[in-house]
Amino acid sequence: MKWIKRKLRSWLGIENNQASINDLNRLYSALTSIGIDVHFKEPHMILIFSKLKGGQIRHIDAHFENLSELNHLAKRLKEEYRPRDIFYDFPMGVDKRMFEF
Repeated sequence: MKWIKRKLRSWLGIENNQASINDLNRLYSALTSIGIDVHFKEPHMILIFSKLKGGQIRHIDAHFENLSELNHLAKRLKEEYRPRDIFYDFPMGVDKRMFEF
């Protein structure tokens, strides 16, 4: 039975497709970056930079009650846009350990 499955996968090129999907995901993650500017008295600012379509910048004003909600949104954006890193700009005195780097 395994022999038939391997033959079918080889014939359909499924192994090669998985490698191509991984390459595309790696390329896609290199095309986007996310920056978060954390403020206390002003709204937080989230910038999404993309190299797609000649380069784009998206600006999101974020109004949150606490920093854990901002961190939750950053995790969701990381899942959706799959950037390699999220860059943070913190004011002095912010406990940076709660943010995922």
